[in-house]
Amino acid sequence: MASEPCFMCGKSRKMTPEHFFPIWMRKFVPIKQTTSINYATGVKIRRDVGTKTVRNICKDCNNVWMSKLQDLAKPHIVPMITASTWNSINSDAAAAISSWVVMTSMVCEATHPKKIYGVSQDERAAFAENQTIADGWRVWIGRSPHAPNRGYSHRPWVTYSESGDGKTPFRLEDLTVPVGQCTIMLVGKLIVLAVSGQHPPLRTEILPLWGMLRVWPEVDVTVNPPSKEFPAQYEERVLFDVLQGNLVDPLGVSHRPHGTTPIHHAAGLRNRS
Repeated sequence: MASEPCFMCGKSRKMTPEHFFPIWMRKFVPIKQTTSINYATGVKIRRDVGTKTVRNICKDCNNVWMSKLQDLAKPHIVPMITASTWNSINSDAAAAISSWVVMTSMVCEATHPKKIYGVSQDERAAFAENQTIADGWRVWIGRSPHAPNRGYSHRPWVTYSESGDGKTPFRLEDLTVPVGQCTIMLVGKLIVLAVSGQHPPLRTEILPLWGMLRVWPEVDVTVNPPSKEFPAQYEERVLFDVLQGNLVDPLGVSHRPHGTTPIHHAAGLRNRS
C-alpha cells in the first residue's frame, strides 16, 4: 500500500491491514457465517465482524508495539472468552488487559464513517510512542451470560461549533474537537467497556450491579472476581444499547447541546445474528 499518515502514530509510512478482532480469537469464537447486522439500522452486511480489518495503520505500529500489547494481554483474555467463572485479576493482568482495550478502542475510531474522533491524534501518537495510558481512561470488564459471540459499538464525544455565515459549506469533521469516547466490545463471553477524556456524567454505580469489574485506573478489589454475569434478560443484540443508554446521564447531554455531544450514535455496532 502507498505511504500515508498512520492513524495511530501519525507518521507517513506504508499501511498494513489490522484485524479489529485478532485472527487468534477465531479459535475460541469461530467465524460461522458471512453476514453481520448493523442493529442500529437493520442493514445486513455480507461479512462477519470477526473478519473486519482497518487499513490506515502502519506496518511499524501493527507489527511492533501493537503486536506486543496483544501478546501481553492474550494469556489473560483467553480464559475469559469462554469461561463461566473467572479467577481474581491482579494489577499486572489488569494493566495488560487495559492497555489492549485502550489500543483497540483507538482502532475502533479508525472505522468511523465520518472520521469524527473522540481521541486526539496527539494522544494516539503518544500511546504509540510509549504505550502509557493517558489520564481520564476508565476500563470495566464483565461476563456475558450468552454463548461466545463478538461485536462492538463506538461513540466519540466532541465539541463542535455551528457558527458561520450560513452560506459557506463546511464539513462537520473540520469543526470538531475530540474530548472523549465510549467503546463497548463483546469478545467471546467477555464484555469490555472503556470511556476516556471529558465526557457527559457517567452513572457508573450501576456497573457492579451488572457484574462489571473496574480494572483501570485501578482494580476494584471489592468485587474481584465478579460474582455474577451480566443480566441474562438483555439479549446480545441490545447489550450495547443497554450499557450506553444506562451509563450516560441524559441531562448531561441535553444541558450542553453544543458542548460534549455524542456524534453518530452506535457507530460500528455489529453482532453476528
